[in-house]
Amino acid sequence: MAENDLRQPLFGLFALPFSVLAKFISLFFKFIPHSYNVIFNTIQILLLGISFVFLGKMINIKENQKNIFLCFLFAVIL
Repeated sequence: MAENDLRQPLFGLFALPFSVLAKFISLFFKFIPHSYNVIFNTIQILLLGISFVFLGKMINIKENQKNIFLCFLFAVIL
């Protein structure tokens, strides 16, 4: 298939540090059901927020419009 190219194995390789971190943290929260999934998604949301901030810096948004820009991006994604 055209979708099964070089990106498939690289995704697993680059996701490994985040999944190991989520697994390690979830060992301390065994009382929360599906704690690994919750922690892994939390890490992904944090990384998404960091990338939005970097995107705002790259396109040189004025300081007073930066909050509107970030709120718009999070609203579109969620």
